[in-house]
Parts: sequence; structure tokens; C-alpha cells
Amino acid sequence: MKRRIQVGVIGSNDVASSPGQEEFAARLGKALVEEGYRIVCGGCGGVMEAVCRGARMSESYHNGDTIGILPSIDGAEANDFVDVSIATGVGYARNQIIVASSDVIVAIGGGAGTLSEIALGWQLGKGIIAVDLEEGWSSKMAGMRLDSRIERPIAYARSIDDVIFHIGERLPSISSSPIPSETVIDGRFIVRDRFRVMANREHYRLRDHKHNVNYAMKTHVRTSERDWKQFNAEIQMVRSLAHQSIPTIISDGQLDLGGVSRRYIVTEWHPTSLSEVKVMEMETPTLMELYCRILDTCCYLEEKRILHRDLKPGNILIDEKTGHPILNDFYRFQAFDDQTTYEYNNKREDMFNMGKLLLYMITGRYDFKPTHIDDLSRHRGGDDYDMGSIRALIRRMVDPEPDCRPSSFAKVRGELAGMTGAMK
Repeated sequence: MKRRIQVGVIGSNDVASSPGQEEFAARLGKALVEEGYRIVCGGCGGVMEAVCRGARMSESYHNGDTIGILPSIDGAEANDFVDVSIATGVGYARNQIIVASSDVIVAIGGGAGTLSEIALGWQLGKGIIAVDLEEGWSSKMAGMRLDSRIERPIAYARSIDDVIFHIGERLPSISSSPIPSETVIDGRFIVRDRFRVMANREHYRLRDHKHNVNYAMKTHVRTSERDWKQFNAEIQMVRSLAHQSIPTIISDGQLDLGGVSRRYIVTEWHPTSLSEVKVMEMETPTLMELYCRILDTCCYLEEKRILHRDLKPGNILIDEKTGHPILNDFYRFQAFDDQTTYEYNNKREDMFNMGKLLLYMITGRYDFKPTHIDDLSRHRGGDDYDMGSIRALIRRMVDPEPDCRPSSFAKVRGELAGMTGAMK
């Protein structure tokens, strides 16, 4: 039997002035237990007490789901909602025990102690998710890299769904073993190798033995009903779309091997993502044409009132034959019935991410900071491009206040078309 995943939740010991953090921590505790995770925390008050209290609100809760690692020698000092109290007697050094005992870390607000735990987590190579909510270090550290030892920045989260998603992405693989090579899928495809692993999702390269062509297969290991339903919904949604920059599902089904159930989809093979392209070596007209094609795909999704919710270089594949972008991995997608609700959420997610993407494509930097927008002309110049107008557009797309961001991708596309040198 596998050990259950332990999620460390760190944050403010006193949330009297931050009621939003207390409420968020309680909802997170409930959601974590429902996803099958155990909670590790400092065992005291504030965020720590709220997340443990929330865990007990879940119908999935069992005794032992909350673990408190205390700084003192008295286990009785734990809050009333801690199931397992571990008295260390080492004071602030207990922060390292919290981090080392966690498979992934979620930070909510917090002061110097939380900052030290974030730094320790980074040094130990732990996945870190920082919630951007009210005051505290988590809001300041979201989206940042502390140094060069880890390429991927601290995850940026604004909602419970964001946190749950990022936990899955930042965990080591929970699949007991990869699908063996030479396994036959659908009587047609042969498994060649596994090239990407993200917790309960795995990506494989397949070979069609009849036509000698490569294909890609994404699998989802069944861990919870919520994840399973979301993956099935992704399959149905992608099948309903018809656009050259959205993957075509060639096959889907379920695979049961070694006691592990996997749902899978097979799509065309595109081995290169935008994150692997040397964007700084691309000519500006070619780069802007590529971005506009991605934007055109967002306009298509906008017509359908669908949010991708994870637009980033690694999820944009490049068709090696045409050079066109392919928007991949719709696992986090969300569809809306009315335009107003879609626009409200689009400003908060896809619009912001597309602003970051344009900044990345121009500067080659994805560790987003507002000051990077000022550097556009330093990275790109002499191509008859109005970088001042592009800089102003990016500022609006990533404005800290979502309501100040553009309301639609169609409007952004129209602005770019009006700028000198942009694809029309």
C-alpha cells in the first residue's frame, strides 16, 4: 500500500487582520482531505489552525489527516484540530522538519517564519505554491525564482482549484511504474517511451506500427473521482472543437495494468514546445506572427466561452511541418454558459497568462516581474515595431487589478493588428 501524499501548509500564526487568509485556509483544508492528501503544518494558530479545522469539515476526513509539528516540548500546545501532535523542542528549527516532511508546500500569507520555510523548501527541491491573497510573503513570492538552482518558479495561485492543480503538477509521479515499452494500445499503437511525468499524468511516445508514424499519448492515473471526471470532461470538450491549433484526438480509452487504472487520449506527435524554442533567436516578425496565431486560437475559444486556464510556453506545442502553434493540455479548462461570467474569469486567468506569454516571447524571461516590461526595447529594436504600444498593451493585460485588463482577446488582436509590423 502506498504512503499517502503529505501537503505542508504554512502561513501566518495570527490572521486577525487577514480574515480572507483564515477562510481560504479552512476551505483548502477541506479540499485537501477530499483529494486524499494528509496535511502537515506547524500545529499552532492562524492559518495552521484554520487548515486543520477545514480538514475536519470534509466528509472524507479520518483521524490522522492533520499533523502538527510543534516548536515546543509540549504536544498539548497544538490547536484543537491537530490529530497527530509532534513536539520537537527545537524552536524555529522545526520549520525544516515541516518542510522535509512535506511532499509539496502551500504558503498562505506569512511573516519571517513562512519566508524561511519557503527558502528551505526551495533548497530541498520541494514544489512550492504561493497564494496571492491579502498581505504576507506568499503574495510577494508567487511566480518568483529564488535562485538558479531550480528552473521552475514558485507556483502562483489565487483559488483553491489553482492550488489543487499545482499540487498535482509539483508532486513526483504517483504511478507505481510506467507503462512497459512495446505495450500495444488499441491494437495499433506501440508504446515507445515515457517522456513527461506530472504526478498522476504521464505522457508517452507511441508508434503506429502499420504506418511507421509517431503519436503522443497522455494518460491520467485514477486517484480521485474529481480528477477522473475532469479528465473525462477534457476529452469531451476537446473532441467538440475544430481548429488547426487545437489537438485532434485520434483515440481514447481506459487501460488497466498492474492494478493501476489509466484513462488515455492519443493525439498527433509534436515533440517541441514553445519553452524549448530559442525565442531570442527568432526574428521579431516571425515571433509576432506566432504570437498572433496563438491569440487567434484564444479568440476561437473565446467564441465558445472556454478558458484554457494554463496558457504557458510548455503547453504550446509547435507543429514542425507548418510552424503553427498547438494549444495542448486542456486539463484545467472551464466552460461558461454566459458571456459576463466568462469575461470576468478570462480577465483573471487567460488574459493575464497571454500577457505574460507575450512578455516571455519578446524578452525570453518567464520569471515575471512588472519591471521586465520596461526592458522590451532593450531586447527588441530596429524591426520597425512600436515597442511603446506593445509595452502599454502588456501592462494592461497583466494589470494587478483584473478589471483594468482588456475584456476580450478579439480586442487585443485588433490592437496588435493596428501596430506597425504586427501580423494583419
